[in-house]
Amino acid sequence: DIKGGTSELVLHTDYKAAEVVRMMEELDNSLREFYSAVPAGLSPYEREVYIYKHLIDNCVYDTAVDDSDDYGAAHPRLYNLCGVLVDRKAVCEGYTRAFDYLCGSVGVECVSVTGIEDNDEDALHIWNAVRLDDEWYLCDVTWDDWDEEEGIADAYLYLNLDEKTMSLDHTTDKTYAQLSEEEYWNLKSYVNTFVPSPCDATTYSYIEREGVYLESISVDRLSEGMVKAAMSQKASLMVTVDPDVMTLEQATEKLFEGDQPYFLAIDQANEALDGVRIDAESDAVYYDYPERNLLVFELIYR
Repeated sequence: DIKGGTSELVLHTDYKAAEVVRMMEELDNSLREFYSAVPAGLSPYEREVYIYKHLIDNCVYDTAVDDSDDYGAAHPRLYNLCGVLVDRKAVCEGYTRAFDYLCGSVGVECVSVTGIEDNDEDALHIWNAVRLDDEWYLCDVTWDDWDEEEGIADAYLYLNLDEKTMSLDHTTDKTYAQLSEEEYWNLKSYVNTFVPSPCDATTYSYIEREGVYLESISVDRLSEGMVKAAMSQKASLMVTVDPDVMTLEQATEKLFEGDQPYFLAIDQANEALDGVRIDAESDAVYYDYPERNLLVFELIYR
């Protein structure tokens, strides 16, 4: 009975004692290397972004786990810090646990959140929530570690989202306190011990802070965003369109019709840049996310 009575806790380990000692030594070495490279003077938000980028740049999702029911059991490090920081290969649980640990270790409060993806009850998933300036945000490192054929590098579309946006393709599990007894006995995975609420802030939304918000097709606004991105050699420009003004399809048409404002913005940005130049000769490469009124452009430099 989950509402009262006696609870039984059963512990098990995937490793022998000697393996644990060796893993701790490997992990300590990796952590020393990581902490020594973290720049001084970063704000909590900047520390969070640094960790997010570090995990994405230095770890890959092991797709083999999706092809075999036995593969994950035979490779338990995929689910913990060693997989991410030592082997540099993991699955969603490894990414999430590593992000949780590293954020906490540099003073950014972070928790893990379990649920399902894309409304598929069999697609179990785990992601994070972080607290910045006493407001909670949701993020998914795993989903932002793009395959080269799926997206554009450093377009972090799941970094510090509000609950409404995250719920488009993530469904959060109930907590223990919210479960009925029947639901408890039919659990398929972990249960959330704590789910922050509300997650409705946008102050530290990565897309809003690093991207461009268009209420109209503005060459000046686009150019400013391109200059900001180019100064950091970002491979992407994230453009959110005001849904009350135009649809994403309308915005895309306007960007490339007539004088083609998108390319005018590149020319204007290049005039303001010193040294680096954005390639205006190549065709525009972009991904669209209609449910979020978002366009992500690939920036190519020459």
